[in-house]
Amino acid sequence: MCTIYFECGLRLPLPPLLIQCMHHYQLAIPQLMPNGMRVFLGLIVLAGEAGIKLSVDDLLAIYYPQENSKDKGRYSMYPRRKKQVVGEMKNADRYWQDHYFFMHVNEKSIGGLANAFYPLWGTLRKC
Repeated sequence: MCTIYFECGLRLPLPPLLIQCMHHYQLAIPQLMPNGMRVFLGLIVLAGEAGIKLSVDDLLAIYYPQENSKDKGRYSMYPRRKKQVVGEMKNADRYWQDHYFFMHVNEKSIGGLANAFYPLWGTLRKC
């Protein structure tokens, strides 16, 4: 888990919507670039303030993940045509991948979804 996500406002346990969307696209959370995390967290906060419960389909109707052309395997969230909800963000977060930690996938880290998606993320293999 990249530490910058927590600077963006992420807290534990991870939001179920984030986990469900990552599962939908079969992405691991560390593949999400900081602005992508800001989009997720911004939408979750805005929906909570409005008393709206967002589903994966709702979120994906507004934003979609797109692979970064310069950093293959990393994704950010982009607004669909005329549907940008989260405003301006930083242009770049340099060296954001340099600070990370490992955490257990359990009830404390991802809540009630602790056993749901772990097998899809696979295991580390020596290259």
